[in-house]
Amino acid sequence: TTDMASTAAGTSKNAHGPLRDRAAERTEAEWETIYAARKARKEKHRARAAGVIDRRNPRCRRYWMVLSYEGGGFHGWQKQELADGPLRTVEGVLEERLRPGLA
Repeated sequence: TTDMASTAAGTSKNAHGPLRDRAAERTEAEWETIYAARKARKEKHRARAAGVIDRRNPRCRRYWMVLSYEGGGFHGWQKQELADGPLRTVEGVLEERLRPGLA
């Protein structure tokens, strides 16, 4: 519940917390920065998907592989990028090894 004093002052807490209140206070420059960051993120995802197989193509071959690993020597499953280069991950090694044979 909110009390009348906090509602009148515009500081009431809503279901979305203080971030919802912050959105109304953003300047035009902040919104442009947010938009540019979202656009760059989408472009990055599009670029990563350039080598992805189109599953809607009827000539697309599909393979089933069951894989397990103990975790030693890898930095998890999903590819990870660092400033000085990618980490060795299961997904990265599989892509690296399988892509030439499937291309």
